[in-house]
Amino acid sequence: MRLEELKIYNIAVRLRNELHKEISLIPNNWRIKDVKQIRESSASISSNIAEGFGRRFYPKDFIRFLIIALGSSEETKNHIGSLLTNKHLSEERTDYFIKSYRDLSVRIVNFINYKKQKINNCFPNCNPDGIPNSSPNSSPNSSPNSFPNSSLNRK
Repeated sequence: MRLEELKIYNIAVRLRNELHKEISLIPNNWRIKDVKQIRESSASISSNIAEGFGRRFYPKDFIRFLIIALGSSEETKNHIGSLLTNKHLSEERTDYFIKSYRDLSVRIVNFINYKKQKINNCFPNCNPDGIPNSSPNSSPNSSPNSFPNSSLNRK
């Protein structure tokens, strides 16, 4: 699987781009503290999903980065609300972005639960990081070229 095939990543990138375009329309936006914060938090979501994906062979690390991405999604919703309060964003656009980031957060939580379930299903054949141990049929003395219960091992 490639990162670009991960739906939560694609949604996070699309929302980030839409939100950045929207806030670029705010006059003197560089002066508004929430604009800087919202740029950073919205970009952090896809960045943390990507970094976690890069560590996907260590499932607990992947989950840790997904949890950070979830926090950034919640932070982004908070900043969107501040933009509405300060009349920098219309109620209609605020509702759209809040709903979209809420949906993204739900999808991230569902993906975290899926990854946790995969780790739980791996027990007891996984190490503490959630990485599957070597084949349960192999013994510590078996050669990498041997095949359990196979006639290929006979000379």
